Amino acid sequence: MLKLSTHFFTAHENELRKLRKVTTEFEEQNAILSKHIENMKKGIEKLEGEADEQQKENTALLAHLSKLRQLLVQNFNDIQVPGDEDKVSIDNVDKFVEKLHNTLQQNAKDHAQLMIKVKSIVCRMDYPK
Repeated sequence: MLKLSTHFFTAHENELRKLRKVTTEFEEQNAILSKHIENMKKGIEKLEGEADEQQKENTALLAHLSKLRQLLVQNFNDIQVPGDEDKVSIDNVDKFVEKLHNTLQQNAKDHAQLMIKVKSIVCRMDYPK
């Protein structure tokens, strides 16, 4: 009976050692995972901060673009793109500038006076800051 008891005790001790080892491994894994979670949280906070800054920058750029469009409409209201009947407006300012640019780029010699007038307007414009 003592042999059986000793064998049971030894088996029980072995099982306890295995359980302690597994517990230690789980604790180590949990520590590693906790560190990963902490690093991920810091990364998320950093990215959220960068996203906020980018949003502020985008808002500022959109405001600047809006002011620039208004300035272009004010200063180019007397300019007519050859072959186009539309006058510049806040609704078509982007297309107007594109058409004007293409016309002057493709036919600079034919539109020398228009080029001079456009350069003069651009030089006089007070750009928003």
